[in-house]
Parts: sequence; structure tokens; C-alpha cells
Amino acid sequence: MLLMRIGTGMRRWVGRVAVICGLAAAAAPCSASGATWSAQTVPGLSGPPNAALTGVSCVSATFCMALGASDFGFDHLGINLRGPIAASSDRWDGATWSLVPFTSAGPSPTLASLSCTSPTFCVAVGSTNTIGRQSLIGTIPGHSPKSRAVVQVWNGTTWKAQATPLTAVRGSALSGVSCVSSQFCIAVGSIGLENARVLRFNGHGWKLLTLPFVKWGPTLAAISCLTTNFCTAVGSYDTKVTGVADLHPLAERWNGRHWSVAKPPAERDVFHGKPYLNFSWLTSVSCPSRTSCLATGLAMRTQNIYPQGGYAVRWDGHRWSTATTGLSRTSPLNGVSCAAANDCYAGGQFDPRTVTTPPHQAPLIMHWASGRWARETLPAVATMTNLVWSENNLLVPNLFGISCVLQIGCTAVGAQPQGTHSAPLALSDLPLTVPVG
Repeated sequence: MLLMRIGTGMRRWVGRVAVICGLAAAAAPCSASGATWSAQTVPGLSGPPNAALTGVSCVSATFCMALGASDFGFDHLGINLRGPIAASSDRWDGATWSLVPFTSAGPSPTLASLSCTSPTFCVAVGSTNTIGRQSLIGTIPGHSPKSRAVVQVWNGTTWKAQATPLTAVRGSALSGVSCVSSQFCIAVGSIGLENARVLRFNGHGWKLLTLPFVKWGPTLAAISCLTTNFCTAVGSYDTKVTGVADLHPLAERWNGRHWSVAKPPAERDVFHGKPYLNFSWLTSVSCPSRTSCLATGLAMRTQNIYPQGGYAVRWDGHRWSTATTGLSRTSPLNGVSCAAANDCYAGGQFDPRTVTTPPHQAPLIMHWASGRWARETLPAVATMTNLVWSENNLLVPNLFGISCVLQIGCTAVGAQPQGTHSAPLALSDLPLTVPVG
């Protein structure tokens, strides 16, 4: 029996499965990539309001794991944490999402990133004692003097906390992780806001790796590992040792023995030919091959911190270059995932504003192909009422994480308005599967 996935508009092949767009009368229109995105129902923790999904990792059409948290304190006064933050996870089985609680990870935990290699192995990282904008998007970990780095490991049945060399270090937080197998993972983060740290997992425990010295204040936000001897981590560094920060993109590469530093090009001021003051930095990276990595992040294009816009750079095996063609100047990108070198998707927030008001935000997914970005057509989600908060323009709705599987599809997660609060949001481009013949 042939299984046909029905979408609309264009035809694309997913393995031996044909996607034929334009045949389903009630289906949504296809995006430029041929994808048909749909919203999925995701359960959240009962009790505390203001839930969000902060990361996702998919290994097949029938297994994804997403990170979540409740009571971030989204309200009309801005970020105003009203109580302890509770972390949770949701598991996708090909048909529905189900809630999978984390074990106790300490007070007010937020888990910012995860990586799964199979349905029986995932690693999630973050920190306790969350404050402010603790890594909703992994940009800059929300350190506090009391924060502690957290690692949780999924064994197919439950999550279990693991100790690391940073577990007892005050001010530590982890914001990114990538696993090649259950015997190799690398997690990145920092102590405070300016001291990057890297941990390696060998299947039994975690070990700190030595990083090259970077001037000044290096922070690593995300990592992508292709093999045990090819990993790329991205973040930012400060060009000034004192005074007002001037962040620029940072990339560091692992060859199996040591790390090397690269400094991708910063956002350029088209009027003055200089990098923008405050700032451009990288928050996510995906490497489908040794000669192809795509890293996305944020750039501030005005003297005011609002709005932030998307920024991207590409690695071709020799050097980093800008990859911003097609990006909106006022719509930030939070996560990226590449199924192939010329097939990448980034999630974030569409923001048409050039000033701080009025708010008209929407979830944003951009598709990278043939050297440029194109905006995907997404289903409508809940609109904002009086849910307004201004910390770094992270108004909901927003997509904070995305994960793509070669020849299958992608899932993006984030938050959407629910009255005066927020609720989990998941969008997938896996079309409906129906028997034919």
C-alpha cells in the first residue's frame, strides 16, 4: 500500500513519499519550499501559567522531544517573575505530544537546549535559579549569582539529572548541547556573562575542555556536532574590555583534540561601513557537513535596542561569510536546523516594526536555499491581547527552537498568547499521511 502525504501547491519527494500540493481542497497553501506547516496541540504543566517551549530535537517522524517551562511571568508589566519556574518536556510519537516531567533539578530551573540521538537517549541542559530572560532562546544565559548548570539525560523512560564539573559552580549555566551518540556529547555555556565553558560527555561522565583565550568576554550559546572530531560552537565576544559592550559573532571549532577560534563577520552599517554599535551575535548553529554550517542570531540595527533583526553567517569549509539575503531587518531568528547544506530552516519572530509600537508580531520560519532566505507560510496562531513585555523584543508569539530530519520534515516550538498569558506552541511541516489504493 502506498502512503501519500498530501499538502498543497508544489511537489517534493520525501524518501519514497510524494508530497503533491494543490490536491487537498481544504489544505493550507504551500510555502516556497513546498512545506505545509500545521499547528500541533502541546500539553503543558498544570497550575502555573505562562508556558513556553524552548527547544526541540527530532530523530524521526515518530520521535521528537521538546523542552518546556511554566511561569516565566509574561505580563503587561514586562518580565516580572511571580514565582518559581517549573521545567517540563513533551514527547512526540508521530501522532500526539505527551507530557514527560523532569526530575527535580533545583530551584527555578530552565532547560534551554537538548539533543537526541535516538528515542532512548537525549541530553538537556540549562540552569537553576533562573532570572530575567534565562535562555528562552539560548542567546545569553540568564545567570544569577546563585545559578547552577543543569544536565538531564533521557533513557527512553525517564529523565535523570547528571553531575558535571559545573554543577556546584556559582553563576554557571549551559545554553547549548549536541550529541553524536550516547557516548559523545558536547555542551556549551559560561560562568557569569563573559566566561565561556565547554563540557564533553564520554558515555559515563562530563569533563571540562580547555578553550583558547578570546578577547574579550566570550560566551558560547549553541553547538552542532557532526562527528566526534567535528563540532562548531557559536556565540559572541566583546571588542571592548571596559565600557559599553560591543558584541561581535564568535565561532569555535573542535577537531577531536583541541578548539580553534574564528570570528565571523559582524553586521555592517550600510551608511558608515562599520559594525553596528550594540551588537550582532550568534545564537544557533547547524552543520550538515564539514563544508557547510549555517549560524543564525541577532543584530541591533538602531541605537535603541528595539527592534532586533535576524542575522546569519555561513561556513563553506574554509571561511565564514554573511548569509543575510532575504532576511528582514526587524525580525529576529532564534534557532536553525539544516537537513542538508542547501536546505535549512530558522525559527523566530516576524516583526514588521521599525519602532517599538504597535506590536504585530507573528511566528516566523525562514527557509535557506540557493543562497537566500524565504519566509514560510504558517498557520495563524492566537493573537496578543494585553500580553506585552519588552525585554529584548521577545514578545510572543515566537519560535525558540527548530529541528529538521533529512527527507522527513521539521518541527518548530515556542510560545503563543493565551489571553494575558502564554502557552506552548509547536508547528510542523509533516503533512497528513493517508493510505492510497
